[in-house]
Amino acid sequence: MASFLLSILIQLAFQDEVVFDRVHQVCLSSDQPKLRSETNLRELAATAITTQRTCFLVIDGLDECLGTTEHLPREAQTEILDWLLDLSKTGGVVDGPDSRSLRILLSGQRNGVLEESLRNFPEIRLEDIADHSADISAYCEQKSTEIQAKFSFDDQVRADLVTRVRNGAKGRPHPHNLLSLAREGLG
Repeated sequence: MASFLLSILIQLAFQDEVVFDRVHQVCLSSDQPKLRSETNLRELAATAITTQRTCFLVIDGLDECLGTTEHLPREAQTEILDWLLDLSKTGGVVDGPDSRSLRILLSGQRNGVLEESLRNFPEIRLEDIADHSADISAYCEQKSTEIQAKFSFDDQVRADLVTRVRNGAKGRPHPHNLLSLAREGLG
């Protein structure tokens, strides 16, 4: 959670002089343990976000959050989502001349945590979009040609490789899948 909050603070500090000054003042007036405490970071990040007239948070790969020694990945992901959802509810005045707007875009693979926490929000499923499948095929074709040149196998092996990865991609191809199969020799 601390790394996530620090990332938000750094990005906002470089975009907004007021946030930068606030973070700088907190750094000068706090000792290291207090400065890096999760409570302090939560408060500082929330203030930095809610002072923006319009703030877009784009978070990719939350499903890849590994957690910490205190939290398993699932717990760490849930903690971040809960903080974001609370912040979105209290993210500033909604109406009037001082209205604030917080928009959050989460991108990641479904892993159970994301679906459960975000079940009441709209979603876009890329694997259901025909053009996305065509993009996966084009990506697999291009990468398989590069791998074919590296490992020197014939066109039929390359075609089999592409088919196996494309069919197993489930909407998310990865170069690792192609390389793993190439190394296995399509076994």
